[in-house]
Amino acid sequence: HHGHVLAQVERQSRLPLPVDPDHLARLRADAEPHAAGYRIESRVGATPEHWQAGIAAMNRTMSADAPYGDVDWEPEVWDAERVRRGEERALGAGQLFTTAAFEEASGELVALTRVHAPREHPGRPEQWTTVVAGPHRGHRLGMLVKVANLQLLAEHWPQGEDLMTWNAHENEYMLAINLVLGYRPFSLSAAWQRVLTPPAARTQPPGR
Repeated sequence: HHGHVLAQVERQSRLPLPVDPDHLARLRADAEPHAAGYRIESRVGATPEHWQAGIAAMNRTMSADAPYGDVDWEPEVWDAERVRRGEERALGAGQLFTTAAFEEASGELVALTRVHAPREHPGRPEQWTTVVAGPHRGHRLGMLVKVANLQLLAEHWPQGEDLMTWNAHENEYMLAINLVLGYRPFSLSAAWQRVLTPPAARTQPPGR
């Protein structure tokens, strides 16, 4: 009635914690042979300064490449300073767990995943960004960084009870990874959008 149309459906999924460590070890062992030429590094808390430009690039990639359905979404502006400020806010409210993949030859950060665990609700950490740079997809890097980050979370945040994540309903690749990890659908949410027609340009009075 108000002119909105369904633009996208998003799935919320929940992963009981801790994940069976043997299951994670098997997934990591299966993925690692596909990722020759890359190394995985994980950090608890603030990331090193030399990571921040790479994280900013991954966030730009996420904002430009993630499935948005019919949502009119514009790529976001990210730089190292915005990453630093965001980490400060996240750490002010809880703990941050980050795993990245680097291309050995160039040293470039090419895949990223982050989990935030809030102090006010320690049993409910949230999965944040997971992204792989386009030229480096097809090497199981998405699976690798998520598994390594779950291993990191189990070691340093044992009070976690379940991990929440959100994915576009059409993001089949990431949903498939999450199902293998043990996530199960929890709820669906809809993004409704109305396109606003800009007002006609006002007639300017004649100049004097």
